Amino acid sequence: MDKEEFRPEGSTGDHPSGMFYRSWITGPQGAHYDLLKELQHSELDIMRAKAYIKRNFDAVSIKIIRESQVNLRV
Repeated sequence: MDKEEFRPEGSTGDHPSGMFYRSWITGPQGAHYDLLKELQHSELDIMRAKAYIKRNFDAVSIKIIRESQVNLRV
């Protein structure tokens, strides 16, 4: 999966260390977030992206989608 297939709605920072995300509301508690881990992203980038999501949104859960995964949530 690449950025076009992922269809992001935002980014956690400047590329290349920032990660693209998409979300959907899960209920009154907040939303579920997917982060796209591209080949250049490190574990530190993932930690920073998760912290960004938690700090700026009501995140119920956060899932990492690796660039090579092909299953899309529709």
